Formats: sequence, C-alpha cells, structure tokens
Amino acid sequence: MGKPRRGKSLARAGAVSTIILLLSAYGWAMQYPQDPAEAAAGYLSARQQFHIMGELAPGALTSPTALPGGVVVELVGEIVGHTSVCKSTETTYCLLLAMVNGLTVSLDYPEPIEGLRPGQTVQVLATVPKNSADGRHFELNYIVRQCDLPAELRQPATVPNPSEEQGASSAASDTAPAGGAGLSPSPPHVEQELPDWGTRRVPSPPGTQDEVDPQQRRIDIWQAWVQQHNSELTDTECERIVRWVLDWSAVYRVDHRLIFAVIEAESYFDPECISHAGALGLMQLMPGTAKYVHVEDRWNVRENIRGGIQYLAEQLARYTDRSNYEQCVLGLACYNAGPNAVDRYGGVPPYKETRNYVIKVTKKFAELVEEGYP
Repeated sequence: MGKPRRGKSLARAGAVSTIILLLSAYGWAMQYPQDPAEAAAGYLSARQQFHIMGELAPGALTSPTALPGGVVVELVGEIVGHTSVCKSTETTYCLLLAMVNGLTVSLDYPEPIEGLRPGQTVQVLATVPKNSADGRHFELNYIVRQCDLPAELRQPATVPNPSEEQGASSAASDTAPAGGAGLSPSPPHVEQELPDWGTRRVPSPPGTQDEVDPQQRRIDIWQAWVQQHNSELTDTECERIVRWVLDWSAVYRVDHRLIFAVIEAESYFDPECISHAGALGLMQLMPGTAKYVHVEDRWNVRENIRGGIQYLAEQLARYTDRSNYEQCVLGLACYNAGPNAVDRYGGVPPYKETRNYVIKVTKKFAELVEEGYP
C-alpha cells in the first residue's frame, strides 16, 4: 500500500442503484405492478395461501432458534439495499430490509425483478430457511409497497423487544493450531481462537444487555471506534460506513469485526484513499476486482464496502476445508496478493507486504473479539 492521498468526496456514496425485486408465490414477475390495486390483490392472494405465523414474539429476530425453519412470517420494513451472491453457477439475490430500532434482515430471492427502490416501506411474506442459524435471514415469497395496500391490510412495523436482544453467546471459534499445510510463515501472536468468520452471533460488552435499543448501542460503539481512526468523517458519514459494514457483512456471512480490521489496514477509514498501485476507497479495490464484483464506481462508498466484503467472502470460502485460523489467514492473503499467488506458493506468498498485512489484520481481529466489541 502506498501513502493515501485525498481524492473524491464521500458524498458520492449517496448514489443508490435501483432495487431489483419482486416475487410471487406462484411464479416470478419481471416488473413490480404499476397498478397499486393489482399489487395489493396479488399480495392478498398470496397471503391467503400461506399459513402465516402470528405476531412475532419479542426477540424473534435476534435469536437464531426463536423461529422454526419452514414457517412463513409477515414483516414490515424499509428497503435499504440489495446485492447478488454468486456461488459456482448459481446466483442468489438478496434484499436488505431495515426494521424498527435499526435491526436489519436479509431476504434471498432467485431472480432479479425491477420496480422497487431504497427508502420505500414494504410488507413482505418470508420463509424461515430450514436449519437456519440466524434469526434475521429469510427467503422472500412476496413483497408489496405498504402504500399500495388498503389501510386495513397494513401491518404495523415489526418491532422486536430490545431487551430480548440475544448477544450473550460468544462467537464460535475453531482453535485448530496454526502452522497447517501451506502456511509459511505463521503470523505470530494470532494463533489464539480467531472467531469463525461466518458466525454472526457476537458477545455484548459486560453490563449493556439491559440497555434500550441494543442495535443502536452497537452502532454507536463502532462509530466511536471508526472516528478514532478518521476524525475528519462527519457523524453521518461515519454512521453510514458502520451500518454498511454491518449490513453487507450480514449478507455475505462474514464476521463484521474482521471487516473493520481489514478496512483499518487498507485505508484507515479514509474513503478517499488511493494506493500507489491504484486501489481506491475504504476496501482498496483494484479495477479488476471491482469489475469482478460488479462495482461500477469505486468511489461509491457503499458499493466499495459491498464489493470488498463480497470478494473477501469468496476468498474465505475457498478454504472451508481448513481450520478456522488457516481459512482466515489464507483468505486474507488472497485478498492482498490475489488467489493465484496463494495457489502458486501453496500458502501465504513470501511477499513482505502480504505477510505483514496478514499479521496486522488477524491481530486486530483477535483484539476486537477479546475486547468484546459487539
């Protein structure tokens, strides 16, 4: 990495692409109905066909065991983002829906459909995946803008009880010893219990479980941490960065603490950072990487974060057969030096920059976990 210099403004992050979305219980439509009555009728028809779970119990969206797999629930929230996740030859699309109190749920659907946009309040029918390990991940069955529904069909905003926020469980960790095949050398002082990068249940700092609005408290904690790195960020800019990291990490099943550690190493939270090699933004995306993850504007902070997390998740997924420590180290090495270099050397390449990078990020990741960052 070269010394960062100032570039374009964070304000460019405000550009938000059109949400692609709409599905029916009986078949896919390519366009959200232009006639509100048609949209409402379709939703009502689908609703009558499902056995919908009644009012959600407090804490249902924050406990991975509160909702049994296969049940259908009705949720209300605001569209805040979307993405696509490519796995081998299959692409899954994902919608992010912000609930009351800042909680975000993700909803998967198999085909892109146009017609909705961020900022709209929607009402959805969604199925809890079987064997789900996350209370905020669903499969989308049907969606409608709430303004298109008659008043008597509009459900109140989904409000989980903040006091029921489940955060006391520690993230699972694979403590397999370092030094496995292909790791040369092993970064010192980071072999200890790195958390599972795919685990999203995280511990809450002591003495905070009873506070109101735990999600906002969580955002506030990370916002303060980020501002320690870049005091030039406004409160709004900083909060957006934090929310985007939390949301996209949830979509791609990557521990957000690892992402915060990566951004610290890549750009020190300077969204205008440019490396000597031409990498841009918080996640330091190169042109080829940006193209691969479908980021058209590397200066768009939201898309820069999304693309970087997607790319890192794919590199981590290359090593699911390794111990958690090896998976984390090799995935980070791929992110820094490229997967071809890691394959060529059978492990962490003998590049000073890459080895220092892996040590720095894994050490910070472990520190964040040990210090109880939520």
